[in-house]
Amino acid sequence: MGPEPAMSDWRRALAVYRNPRQLTILAMGFASGLPLALTGATLQVWLTEAGVSLTDVGLFALVGFAYSLKFLWSPLLDRVPLPWAGARLGQRRSWLVGIGLLLAAAIAALGQTDPVASPWAMAACAALVAFLSAARSRRARARSRSPSPPAGRARIS
Repeated sequence: MGPEPAMSDWRRALAVYRNPRQLTILAMGFASGLPLALTGATLQVWLTEAGVSLTDVGLFALVGFAYSLKFLWSPLLDRVPLPWAGARLGQRRSWLVGIGLLLAAAIAALGQTDPVASPWAMAACAALVAFLSAARSRRARARSRSPSPPAGRARIS
């Protein structure tokens, strides 16, 4: 009788993820973390392997500061609807879609820059990726917490 109750607890704990809404929120949370890793350690390794000086690599770490400042623009995202998509998708979804499209373009632009030939362009792209990623992270968190049932909210916190 020992293994049965433990397996039952696992099944009950994982049952919340059968809900498509919870799976969507899980995917959004995972996707929100990827650009953070890109502008953090991955960018530093890329710059180091490209032969950029350690001073410049250290200065690139400042792009992560956008995550600390997201409280400044969060009220704007909460109150201002996007004119081209707000009516169709709703305010939170329209911001998620809009920021997601811009983030994809910024990541593509970051991938096309050469850190040795144009470090300022790369820094601008990295800062834009960090800013958009922080904004997307904030939107995804607000979306995940909005009308979630209490049982699901505990799993996604």
